[in-house]
Amino acid sequence: MTNDLNEAITLADRILVFKDGKIAKEFSIPFPRPRDLVDITADRTARDIYHEIRQLLYQH
Repeated sequence: MTNDLNEAITLADRILVFKDGKIAKEFSIPFPRPRDLVDITADRTARDIYHEIRQLLYQH
């Protein structure tokens, strides 16, 4: 478990976003291992996942 989205995308095979005690969305992380934080943060798909998770977390 982490609160750092880049770390989660780099380390996890899937990410679960919870809202109101329920799973709001599950993300499968499509990158092969080993993963490098610099490479992941430069990847367009990773950035899209990052922004979608942020939107889910901070929408009202």
